[in-house]
Amino acid sequence: MSARRTRALILSMTLLCLAATGAAADPPAVPAPDPGRQKVQREIEDLSRMPGASRRLYFRVRRKVDAGDAEAAMALLDKRLTPDGEASRDVDHPLLRYEYGRLLAEDRRADEALGQYLKAVEMEPRFARAWLGAGDAAYRIGEYARASDAFLKGYGLGPAADPRYLYYAAVWMAAAGDHARAMPLFEELVFGTGAQPREDWCRALVASALETGATATAEAALEALIEEDPDSADAWDLCYTFHAATGDLRRAAADLQVVGYLRPLDADELSALGDLHFSLDAPARAARAYRSALDAPGDAPGRRDALIEKLGSALVAAHRHDLALSALLSYVRASAPDSVPPRINLMIGYSAIETGDSALADRYLRMAADDTLCNKTANDLLKYLESGQRNTEK
Repeated sequence: MSARRTRALILSMTLLCLAATGAAADPPAVPAPDPGRQKVQREIEDLSRMPGASRRLYFRVRRKVDAGDAEAAMALLDKRLTPDGEASRDVDHPLLRYEYGRLLAEDRRADEALGQYLKAVEMEPRFARAWLGAGDAAYRIGEYARASDAFLKGYGLGPAADPRYLYYAAVWMAAAGDHARAMPLFEELVFGTGAQPREDWCRALVASALETGATATAEAALEALIEEDPDSADAWDLCYTFHAATGDLRRAAADLQVVGYLRPLDADELSALGDLHFSLDAPARAARAYRSALDAPGDAPGRRDALIEKLGSALVAAHRHDLALSALLSYVRASAPDSVPPRINLMIGYSAIETGDSALADRYLRMAADDTLCNKTANDLLKYLESGQRNTEK
């Protein structure tokens, strides 16, 4: 897998995990509220500070909402707050705009909700909940950079510095393609909030680090994640993905091996482990991984053929021609005659030469010679075989 494809995969997995920006199933710990910021937000949302006309409209709206008639509540707000309605400075208020935005968002009208939230923060730039609402609405209509900026504002103004909102700000900035701006947010999230590092945070940081070349920062985040939970298969899997993407194949193989100690590897992971060992010139280990992949549940189209070729190549490289012949011939016997890949015929022919079975070698090399890609190698081996037979006759 290429580094760019790996980066895209990590980010797409992050965004899939972040399908909604509501409360997480396992939310991070939130620090105690800052008294100063808490006081500001209470003053902003203090109904007793609203002008009389605004407060009366607010209570009328809330009664409609509490009665389960959100549509009537929105009609009231629409009548008094839209340009075509009866808007006036005596009625308009950030809390009314926020309530209208919230109702529109619940009605899945995110684009209209965003407009109301932005009106609220235009009137009161310190209104944390309105900024967070704007971030959520912007994300839902695909305006990721705007969503990031809004979440960052809400994070900075809220009574407590809830790390979820910093995470959303960082992830949506990365989704907008601005990884350079996302990286400092991820660094603050993982290293600066005092919260325990989480796998989803580190996964997103790694994606942006690979895009910006900040591999040392990614390494530090992964070390912190493993130190926090050394028995997490997901954490070790992320280490494997990162090290494979950066070309550190030895560490990638070790990481994936640890994943296998913590949970069963699937066929694709076992095949990847075999590929890593083969690249590291450890064909015997590669062969063991390929055998395990063949025995693993699941049978995607073409997977078995590819694994048999890999297993044969690894056994031949490990000079275990007897085992290669056994595995490859078992595969051939279980396959339709015309479905056997030419490379398998070629490997059988070569291994048969190495084990001294000239008749078997001749048969399979001639079949391999019919293939354009294998023709030259197969004919060279046939000449070698014929030469050896002539010398034996002499």
